[in-house]
Amino acid sequence: MAEDLATTSGEDAPPPYQSRFQLLFGVLLGVAMAAVVATVIVMAGGKKAEDPGAVSWAPWHPTTSDGLEAVNQIADHVGQRYTLPSGNQLVGVRGGPLELARLPVTIALQDQGNVKILDEKGVLFNLCGLGHNCSIKEGKPTVARSIVLRREALELALYTFRYIKNVEQVVVILPPDPRKNQKPSFAMFFRRGEVGASLNRPLAATLPGTPPIPPDVSKAQQKFIESLTNNNLFAFTPQEGGDAHIYLVLSRG
Repeated sequence: MAEDLATTSGEDAPPPYQSRFQLLFGVLLGVAMAAVVATVIVMAGGKKAEDPGAVSWAPWHPTTSDGLEAVNQIADHVGQRYTLPSGNQLVGVRGGPLELARLPVTIALQDQGNVKILDEKGVLFNLCGLGHNCSIKEGKPTVARSIVLRREALELALYTFRYIKNVEQVVVILPPDPRKNQKPSFAMFFRRGEVGASLNRPLAATLPGTPPIPPDVSKAQQKFIESLTNNNLFAFTPQEGGDAHIYLVLSRG
């Protein structure tokens, strides 16, 4: 198993942070997915990703105890499993610590008028298509495609929690609807305690079969994935803090 995700600290930088924040959500058109560089994660070295004598959780696992490389391997492995009808990859997947524009991110979860601050160690994945503002350029946006993206986000979270032991939360930024000409505004948010049962049984018991290819996703598959992820879908708004932090405000869409 990969070792702990080390605590990262933000850079001291005077406001405004807006120009730096926009770097993450700027247009990534023309950037080859394999060439996207993940933000550095510092991990303590030591243990292997999976004990040889243990029951296999999944056929694949990261082959390194280095945190940056482990997250990169998870991003690459899961990303390549999800495709469009043409065979092209659905989205590029970028992974790193819970940071935006090199500033640490604190989750502010809005729930029925209350705000809960979740300042735990986390990982952030960005799902980026090759269209404007990371939208998916190929094909038409459909409900089925959005459901498949949710499945991909869940798979990324489960691999992360399984193999990076002190990560407590995972945020997955979803691509925007290309018809609205907007920047990403929805994310999947997962906490370790909410998916514990899925970490203690084989991955195939939670996500059986190969990932469906949108739009060819049966109603039964759609309902199943929705049941797994309905509570994890949020609208998000980044807010600049006065303490060299970005607060990612999550609310029900």
